[in-house]
Amino acid sequence: MVITPNTASEVIYPESDGQPMADNTKQFRWIVTIKENLEILFATQPDVFIAGDLFWYPVAGNPNIKQAPDTLAAFGRRYKSRGDLEGCEGVREEFSFTLSPIPLHPYTPIPLIN
Repeated sequence: MVITPNTASEVIYPESDGQPMADNTKQFRWIVTIKENLEILFATQPDVFIAGDLFWYPVAGNPNIKQAPDTLAAFGRRYKSRGDLEGCEGVREEFSFTLSPIPLHPYTPIPLIN
């Protein structure tokens, strides 16, 4: 019997960076509002994956290249509970939102309806 050693080491894709999802309640409320509305918008399309605060690894085998958008949508991927989304799965992140806790423009934001 010939035993072939596994030369490819398993790549670990971390699911957390230990950082909070939001810096304050206002930012968190916007993250949740955008994510939930995207889920409503694409509710009839089972091949659209909507997530929030999920690592996206666009390069297979390289866990050092990652993004952590506050909200993302990936087309061509059904929903399932997951710790990350890897580009090697053949799915692209189509669009994402990252919300800054610091105003970047001198404007008055429209308040959310309570």
